Amino acid sequence: MLGIFHVTLTELLALHGGPGAVARLLEQAGLPAGTRFRIDTCYPDTDAERLLATAAQVLGLDAAALHRAYAAHAGAWALRVFPSFFELAPDSREFLRSQPRFAGLLDAGAQCAGPDPLPAGAPGPIEIETPAPDALRIRWRASPGLLALYRELLRWVVRHYRDVADVRMQVNGSGTGMVAIYDLSWIRFAGDTRRHERFETTAPDESPVPPAA
Repeated sequence: MLGIFHVTLTELLALHGGPGAVARLLEQAGLPAGTRFRIDTCYPDTDAERLLATAAQVLGLDAAALHRAYAAHAGAWALRVFPSFFELAPDSREFLRSQPRFAGLLDAGAQCAGPDPLPAGAPGPIEIETPAPDALRIRWRASPGLLALYRELLRWVVRHYRDVADVRMQVNGSGTGMVAIYDLSWIRFAGDTRRHERFETTAPDESPVPPAA
């Protein structure tokens, strides 16, 4: 997984728990004190999975609450750092259809900080089908603990564009061969959304994260 996840997750902890929360995250995840992640480096999914689970403990949140908080923070970060990705897509469906292209741009030149978590010869982590004009089917291969987080990120994208869509997840396989299938069906598109706000507005189910204990 690209280090964007690691950078934004540690930012989230620093924002709501201060430097001490980041230090506890690294310590409890078994990483050296002062570890700094890079957005242009790929890290094993298993490391990301461990960091996510540890972050929930440090902030005192259940998994679902942490996923919502992370999606809101990472989404605002992406809008600030990569605004053109959102400006190029008129709605959430087109944005999500463009994921492989965006990922290719971000992965170009990235350095690998650990072994590839996918078996040799395995297909890429994201595969997208368009079964209907107002639907997408996304297959994502990742460590088990990350699959529900990706569903929340999909929901964030839909909310950002002010569209309405049903997002369902089905998981197949086990271990590093686990694949989640996300079926998205759009109920309503907001209209012409080619010009987007640079920062996410808080949705009703995204209450602020409480400070770490």
